This record gives sequence, structure tokens and C-alpha cells, in this order.
Amino acid sequence: MILSIVFYSFVVCAVIQAIYYLSFSSFLFVNKTAKEQTTEHPFSIIVFVKNEGENLHNFLPSILAQKYSKFEIVLINNASTDNTDEILETYKANNSNIKIVNVENNEAFWANKKYALTLGIKAAKHEHLCFIDAKSKPVSKHWITELNKKHTVEKTIVLGYSKIKKEKKLFNLFIRFENLLNAIICFTFTKHGASFMTFGNNLSYQKKNSLKLMVLSIT
Repeated sequence: MILSIVFYSFVVCAVIQAIYYLSFSSFLFVNKTAKEQTTEHPFSIIVFVKNEGENLHNFLPSILAQKYSKFEIVLINNASTDNTDEILETYKANNSNIKIVNVENNEAFWANKKYALTLGIKAAKHEHLCFIDAKSKPVSKHWITELNKKHTVEKTIVLGYSKIKKEKKLFNLFIRFENLLNAIICFTFTKHGASFMTFGNNLSYQKKNSLKLMVLSIT
């Protein structure tokens, strides 16, 4: 008798959860043709870097290879203690569109990511910004192009999805599932005008929205 109650309780909870997430994911099935931007705006790519010496050689070439007419890369070196400094300077010496912002720790903003990002945004010369970190990698050479397409007069903030790399590990499966659920909730709330978070490593907006976006929870 007790096992039956437990089983049916589980079934009811599972059905409720399924209905909940299906209602949230309804935006995936809406067939709506949105107006896309055809003008290529100059972009500043803001990259937060802290002790990423092992990742930079894999990450930076994927950004430099972007098929886009005009963009700069603003590398925010947030008090790195490994060989990040040397690697960044090497890439800067060979690429004129790279700018380095060195951030030193201080008592008021010790290891504060938002403080470092603020300095990077101030150093950016273009109005249109996009954000990524050195642990991530664009899925194609047209990442900036796709972000630019979504920028219109009415839409000045573009939220992107950050996919976790698939691995043959059970823990990785759970992490990817949780990441997908977070994305569904994030984009559904955004669609209904109640954004509360974003994927900070796949995000684009205009400088005029900086103050508004910095209060969001950046993952």
C-alpha cells in the first residue's frame, strides 16, 4: 500500500514537472519571422581573462578567425598570476585589433568580476558589445554576424545560449540537462519581458544598456 502511494505520488510530481517545463519551452515552437539587421555594426568583443594561459591558444584563434568586417577584441586581464600576460602580449603584437586592459586587485574591488568588466566596457571603442570568456568557443566563424543580425532599433540586447561540451560522463549529462533547463527558463522569462539572468559568455548589447545589464546575474 505504501509503495503504491509513493509510486503514484512520484507519477503525479513527474507529470506536473513535465507540464511546467513544456509550458516554459513553448517559445521553442513559435514560428515567428523576426526582422533581422543587415547593416554590419562595428563590434567590441569583451573577454574576461584570469589565469587562462592553458586556454588562450585554443580560444583566441577562434575569435580572430571570425568572418566579420570590423571588430576589436578587448582582453581584460584580471590580475592573472600565470603566464597569461605573456600570451596576451604575443597575440597583441601580431594582431592590431587586440586591446589589453590590465586590472590590478585593490582593497575596494578585490577580485571583482563586475569591476573588471566595467573597465573593459569603458575601454571599448565601439557602441555594440559582445561578451565571451576564454573557457568558451564560438561554434562557427559567423558568431558575430549572427549576433549582429538580431540587433535592431527596437532590440538592443541580444541573449545567446551557451552550450556545455558533451562528454562521456554521467556527471556531464546532469550538468548539460541543468544548463538546458536554465536556458528554457531564462529565454521564457525574457520573452515575457521579465529577464532575470543571462549567459554571460554569449551576450551582446549596446553600451547604453551597460548599467541595466550589470545588475543581472551573469553566469
